Amino acid sequence: MRLVMERQFPSLELHAVEPLGSGWEYDVYLIDGHLAVRFPRYADVSRDLDRAEARLQFVAGEIGSAVTVPRITLRGEPGPHFPHRFFGHEWIPGIPAAELVGHLPERLASDLGVALTYIHGISPERASLVKAGAQKWSCRSSFDGLVEVLEEVPEVSRLVPEGIAWVGGVTALPAEYAGPARFIHDDFQPEHIIVDGDSGGLSGVIDWGGSLGDPAQDFSFIAAWAGWEFTTSVISAYHGVVDGDFLDRLLFLGRVRALGWLAYGIHVGLDTSEQAEVVRDLLSRNGSS
Repeated sequence: MRLVMERQFPSLELHAVEPLGSGWEYDVYLIDGHLAVRFPRYADVSRDLDRAEARLQFVAGEIGSAVTVPRITLRGEPGPHFPHRFFGHEWIPGIPAAELVGHLPERLASDLGVALTYIHGISPERASLVKAGAQKWSCRSSFDGLVEVLEEVPEVSRLVPEGIAWVGGVTALPAEYAGPARFIHDDFQPEHIIVDGDSGGLSGVIDWGGSLGDPAQDFSFIAAWAGWEFTTSVISAYHGVVDGDFLDRLLFLGRVRALGWLAYGIHVGLDTSEQAEVVRDLLSRNGSS
């Protein structure tokens, strides 16, 4: 990608170009320690860049300094060396929460609770102006998707047979969220939560889905990654309004997501021992504990 940047942005010094990783939508590079450049992997992602930028500007304007979000400072066009539009933003220093090992910082739980309070407090009416749509997954669609995934990865049954037993024993799903739609991140994975390496606090949040729906969705990502005890610490610092079935939906969606991540890890050959422990932890809980 160095050639792409040299041709389109000759004023950049480009002393160091470091690949940061690849996700479903982007390949990401860090340039000279301060500029993160995201190259869309598909044409559809590139076509959505204007909407993505509008979403980031909207969120930043709504929550101010409460949560750091990417600020786009560079826009690239299709050319002979890369076929899609792309963009760059100032680097948010820190490490993805997914890379944390051992005991998770208490400060991070508190910061996440505060951050989600601000995020879920964004006006749904104002969010509709930037075309925030409905959340991606319901309880039903999440569960049905998990069933399909588990059929393709039978190894899950050997690693966590209690998980397969739980799926097989589900006879009724939690009632879908019936409260007023709230603005949610909708992709609150640990890879998108940036943590200050020194303080253990929240440094910023990236890769915004930005949808209208159920606040329990965002918390379910935390549960599937960090387990129930850490999640309840986040909830303790959260001051958003929740309905009476919030914890039941959160735990259900957390279990579904944790099992799905476990299946994915097995499929691609990752070490899944920690994820298996999260699954067992969530299966041992109920919505009131």
